[in-house]
Amino acid sequence: MKDAISAWDSLGVLDGATRASAERIDTGRGTTTLFVDAPAGPRWLRFEDGAWNELDPLDDERLPLAVRLRAAGHAREEVRVLAYRPGRRLVVRLAGDEERIYKGTRKGRSEPASAAHRSAEAAGGFAIPPLLEHDEPNATLVFGFIRGETLRLVTDATDELGRIGAALREFQEARVEFQREPFGLERELAVLDTWSERVEGLRGRLPRGWSSARDELREHARSTPAPALGLCHRDLHDGQFLVTPGRPTLLDFDLLTHADVALDPANLCAHLHLRALQGQANEDAAVQLERAFLGGLDRADDPGFDQRFTLYLASSYLRLALVYSVRPRWTELPDPLTRLGRNALRLLTA
Repeated sequence: MKDAISAWDSLGVLDGATRASAERIDTGRGTTTLFVDAPAGPRWLRFEDGAWNELDPLDDERLPLAVRLRAAGHAREEVRVLAYRPGRRLVVRLAGDEERIYKGTRKGRSEPASAAHRSAEAAGGFAIPPLLEHDEPNATLVFGFIRGETLRLVTDATDELGRIGAALREFQEARVEFQREPFGLERELAVLDTWSERVEGLRGRLPRGWSSARDELREHARSTPAPALGLCHRDLHDGQFLVTPGRPTLLDFDLLTHADVALDPANLCAHLHLRALQGQANEDAAVQLERAFLGGLDRADDPGFDQRFTLYLASSYLRLALVYSVRPRWTELPDPLTRLGRNALRLLTA
């Protein structure tokens, strides 16, 4: 814990441009890493011996895809890194191979990822990037590239949010065989506990009022109606969609499971209001987009849905308050996110 706090405190010694672009700090396996969304391109740094040292994703020996790319002689400038979590995941496009996306995991993790993607493809509702190849020995999935626009969070996008809501309902109701334990409310609360330990380890404190809000959430969870289970993305936010002709496209199924049909909608709606706090949308647009999405989902008359949705909305806000506590660019967000969580909890007692 002391090393993690030291890593956070040492952000002040970084040069101004790096510090201003610092997006996220992660801890795990006894290391602390920093993701920097720099104007010249993404960077990754690891805290070692009291200093931040640069990481090269292609040097990651724990990811067979990185080893394979290096062995094939791909120069660093030929590899466009789309996402990287040290020791866990690497997503790239290669120069001269623009129609394919390569996603590498650590050994033993590509098979569950492949199975989850196949289940999502079978579910319907959304367009899904095609899985072209699963190279299990190299823990690599190869996807076809889909051209589309990012989802714009403006009032003109209400029709698109309505389509997303309708597509999500179809997706949730798909009868898809998937061998993963359902994700219940107790596991949702356990995620909050895990995140709170992580934040305390890095920052030495939690957002103002967060602990009492978490306790209140636990109390409400005891009287929450029984869940209605459906297929669940479990990381549903605006960045997971592409606007494409016909059906909207949904991405990234690593966390796919079965869970309460209120969980995904609550997480997406919490992110709409988060974007307003970040200045990426205005609050009026967030409200209208939320209304359009829930209208397309059309679950307001489902027994117990509103209460379960509000509980998961509060949980989503409290989780986001922790997530953004370890995002250096956004350290002003945890307190207002915690307040949004408390406001949602008040609706449960109104």
